[in-house]
Amino acid sequence: MYSRRNRLIAISALIILSLAVSFIDVRFSIFFQVVSSVLAITLLLTLTEKRAEES
Repeated sequence: MYSRRNRLIAISALIILSLAVSFIDVRFSIFFQVVSSVLAITLLLTLTEKRAEES
């Protein structure tokens, strides 16, 4: 669906955004941490699946 580079950029942006928002409001910080965690896990799973298919 999206390239690996675009996914890494999106996850990095979410992590930076969650850090910035954590200084403003704790509730938004928790929300962004959950979202970025789900995206990071999804990225890791897709990368391991691609490596398994290649080998």
